[in-house]
Amino acid sequence: MPGAPSLWHKVVTAGAAIALAVAPASGAPKRVKAPAAKPAASRQGPAPRGGGPAPASWFSWIASDTLRHLLTKAVLNAGWASRGSQEGYLRFGAKLQLRRENYAELGVPVEDRTFFGELAGVAEWSRSDFSVVEGYRGLGGPEDVDLSATVRGELWVAPAQWGYGRAGVGPALRANVGKSLPNGFTTFQLRASSLFTNKGLDSGSVTGQGVLTLLPAPRHTIVFNAQGGLQKNGYPGEEFDLGLTFGPRAYPAHAFTGDRAFFTTGEYRWVAFPEVYKLVAIGLATYVDYGGAWYSGSPVRTGADAGVGLRLGSTRAASGKGATRLDLSWRFATEEFDKRWILSVGSGFPFDISR
Repeated sequence: MPGAPSLWHKVVTAGAAIALAVAPASGAPKRVKAPAAKPAASRQGPAPRGGGPAPASWFSWIASDTLRHLLTKAVLNAGWASRGSQEGYLRFGAKLQLRRENYAELGVPVEDRTFFGELAGVAEWSRSDFSVVEGYRGLGGPEDVDLSATVRGELWVAPAQWGYGRAGVGPALRANVGKSLPNGFTTFQLRASSLFTNKGLDSGSVTGQGVLTLLPAPRHTIVFNAQGGLQKNGYPGEEFDLGLTFGPRAYPAHAFTGDRAFFTTGEYRWVAFPEVYKLVAIGLATYVDYGGAWYSGSPVRTGADAGVGLRLGSTRAASGKGATRLDLSWRFATEEFDKRWILSVGSGFPFDISR
């Protein structure tokens, strides 16, 4: 659905990461074939936009399909706030979206580009609530945490004359809410988008997430995360994508892909040295990850790891990605992956917690 939130692989907290595998002396990396991407369904209306599948994966994985995503898009927005103050707002709007979009095999020219157009009505309500904490994403200094209650609804209309085989209507919903606790806070998120035609539900996605953060004492942080999602008839590149920077951190990028997914993690962090030379804070962490992704009708594919890590954070500059992390994880064996130690470098938590 145009305007719907991007899926998990588009919102990872780490912009880059490095992983090294430390294998037992008698073991060698398994050579496996990446799960084949499901073919794009014949679409009759708008759907979430995203890039094509990555052309290659970590270690000895083989890319099973490579596509180009060609997109030219123009969007016109108009909005009006009927109420706005420091306590929150209520606003209404409309969108017009025009795009030329195609998927094609790599190296195959596209001579006839396809045109699509959609209209949407938007309503959004929010009640502001922010909390100031220390030692959450970063390791030093106060941080603002958004606990605001926000609900946004969209209704998209795709006329049959604007590039679609038949007309479609697509409702979308986004909701966030948070709550302060005596020694911490919790946040919840819900994202949903869909497309309906005269034949029923054509496509859609729904994701949910809950995060519980406990601050039992100064310099101590405990974070629990649980999230999951479902899709139907996603475009190439829109599938859930877990591994390395997002999801179980001891598995390579794109280790788990599909239209069904979940991820849970728990991490304890202690800031051992809050200010070293007035430049950097150093912390220690221990964690457990468990999650996976698979396609409907296929076997469930999951992985788990546990380990310890080093955390580094600037005391002078804020980072939206959070502290740099150096993790040493024990990867539990699965059908595709051997058990072994994995050293990885990233930033922030291995799940998205931005509002």
